[in-house]
Amino acid sequence: MLLSRLSIAFAVLILLSAVQAAFSVWAVRTASAQSALTRDAQQMLTEYQALAANKQRLLVWLAGTALTGQGSADTRNQLLQEMERSLHELERLQALQPLPPPSGTPAGSSATQTASSPHAAPQSHPIALLRANFDAMRAYVLQASTATARSPVADQALMWLQAAAVFDHHGGRDMRKELAAAIAQQREATEQAMAQQNETLDTLQRSSLGLMLLSALWGLLAAGYFMRRLHQPFRQLRLATEALADGDYRQRPDTANPDEFNLIGQQLNALARRLEANQRQNEALRAGLDAAVAERTQALMRSHEALLQVDARRQRFFAEISHELRTPVTVIRGEAEIALRSGGQAGVQDAAYRGALERIVTAAAALGQRVQELVRLARSSASAQSYAFAPVRLRAVVQGAQQQMQAIASNRGIELLDRASAAAGDCVLEADLDKLQQALVIVLDNAVRYSAAGSQVQIEAEPDAAAQCLRIAISDSGMGIDPEQTEQVFEPYFRSEAARLRSPEGLGLGLSIARAIVLAHRGSIAMEALAVGGTRVTIELPLAGAAAAAA
Repeated sequence: MLLSRLSIAFAVLILLSAVQAAFSVWAVRTASAQSALTRDAQQMLTEYQALAANKQRLLVWLAGTALTGQGSADTRNQLLQEMERSLHELERLQALQPLPPPSGTPAGSSATQTASSPHAAPQSHPIALLRANFDAMRAYVLQASTATARSPVADQALMWLQAAAVFDHHGGRDMRKELAAAIAQQREATEQAMAQQNETLDTLQRSSLGLMLLSALWGLLAAGYFMRRLHQPFRQLRLATEALADGDYRQRPDTANPDEFNLIGQQLNALARRLEANQRQNEALRAGLDAAVAERTQALMRSHEALLQVDARRQRFFAEISHELRTPVTVIRGEAEIALRSGGQAGVQDAAYRGALERIVTAAAALGQRVQELVRLARSSASAQSYAFAPVRLRAVVQGAQQQMQAIASNRGIELLDRASAAAGDCVLEADLDKLQQALVIVLDNAVRYSAAGSQVQIEAEPDAAAQCLRIAISDSGMGIDPEQTEQVFEPYFRSEAARLRSPEGLGLGLSIARAIVLAHRGSIAMEALAVGGTRVTIELPLAGAAAAAA
């Protein structure tokens, strides 16, 4: 089966990848260890050379002190410290070297170890001898430094001979030869270590390249085999599926090989036979369906005619309602105007009474305008309202809405506060004054209706220069609303359960009307529940310049 061959090919590729990854980890560790051993060998050679140089400098310093009697103690101490540091570093590096083979190990095993660690220490490390010689030199130098200044010249010459003996001989051995031999031996060990490191890196590089070529060769062989093996079955299946997509159910894929493609071809053949049978059945049903559609079309036409009649009756109903509403509104407005004229002539009406009558006239005029719109809506088949946009100041909009709601708020014991800034009041909007006041009145009416007596309703306004808009916020401390319902309140006829209990006579149309007015002004409206209780309705409207640019 083709699936089994694919599984074997991928398993081999995965195995090769795992072997290559394991080899890479081993190669990195081997190279790191070899590099560390080479670095230690180079460091030992450097310390041997530094020790020899500082020893010579100390001897020169002692000779100068013996001749002049004016040697610097700081120079002496610095040289002694440098030699101490070199010996300490040599002892540390010697401790890191591999242990020598046991006494019973054959000679060949020892040679193998030396070849595998070419930077290992020389056969006899003179570090202990150098340490003993350094301790003797330090003791002699410190003693000679204090006696040089008061010794005669002959004693100083004798001191120089003693210093040469202490510096160059120890334990019956010539320290110059010992140190030179150690340097030469360590230099040879360093060269062997570098050669071994280069050989190891070359071996790792060749091995890694071989594994990579093996993986690439296997991948190319597997790809070539499966491409040749899959081309013909894929082509036949593609032709069969294209024929099925075009509606030709007579095309049959021919897959003779006993593999997964043969199973898919058999399933496609069965599917084509079922689709061909369904096609014949659908053609038989289509005739009956055409007759049923024709019958239903006639029924829908009759229903449409009935709906047209219902819509005509609805328009007549709206016209009658509008006519009935327009008459009493006209009477109210006329009576209020007569009262205003009479009060001004007689001089007996006080300012409060006159202000109330003025608000009655304004409200009646607005109500009359709504009735006129309702009449126009009833006489037309469209529900769109017309807007008379003109430049207006925000102060006029807010003051008009506040005056209309002042009496209702006072009767309920609620204080209306105008917190609009002076800059916001002078902002100019491209708006329909009456419609925009209507939207604010709707929001204020909701805030007043659902607030407790003695509370406040605040009207705040601030311009946003960056967004080129004006932001109006109306806040109350009423019963509030669930945060999940802050979007639903703008849908027609939606009312929360708490709102129904508080004011059962409402219909839930006010905020939907306010949103339609704000959207007509290219603005936005949103409600949020306050953490301290109550709600805040925020209206954003474009300033006159921004609105003109958007239009």
